Amino acid sequence: MMKSRLSCLLLIAILIPPLPASATTTKYRGSCEISFYVQKTIMKDFTGTAACEPFEISVTDNMIRVPDIAVQVTTMDTDNSKRDRDMHNMFEHETFPHIIGVTEVFSSDSLSTPEGHLVKMPEELTFALTIRDVTQPITARVTEPHIDASAIEATLVFDLSLASFELDPPSFMRIVRVKDTVEVKATMALDRNPTSTQSPPAQE
Repeated sequence: MMKSRLSCLLLIAILIPPLPASATTTKYRGSCEISFYVQKTIMKDFTGTAACEPFEISVTDNMIRVPDIAVQVTTMDTDNSKRDRDMHNMFEHETFPHIIGVTEVFSSDSLSTPEGHLVKMPEELTFALTIRDVTQPITARVTEPHIDASAIEATLVFDLSLASFELDPPSFMRIVRVKDTVEVKATMALDRNPTSTQSPPAQE
């Protein structure tokens, strides 16, 4: 029952157009909201939500650097207090308070024209997701893209296997259990107005 990008994330970073040659580093403010859908073996399925902590993406010489994108486990909410406590305990939130998504540094040139216009969006994004002390690669489908002058938005959709992260969800009398695969949607947003810009030092 998580919310990744995550992860991770990420999509927004890949869509930043190249910077003018006069700029060295520019930062952009990002955010994401997560929803997840959990199926049970019997009884009613349920959904939940969570939110990434605010983050800033840095672009230097067209190389995009995304910070670790964190989701605080205790923000995960299924509108059922007992179920939420069990879920937070499953993630061992006191020892591992965050779910972390990480992606590598990459270039924005492949997605933009030399003039800095966005010409395409990726169909998939891959990132590393860490839950407790287990890290696994995740590949997410990119859906619902929206681009305008002020912001970029898109949703990352992926299936998360609880077993692959060695998670053992609680059960009721060993009968009512959740299925292994959780569907996760992370809606990413990037403010295209830079929060800060550093110019290169003057030539001597």
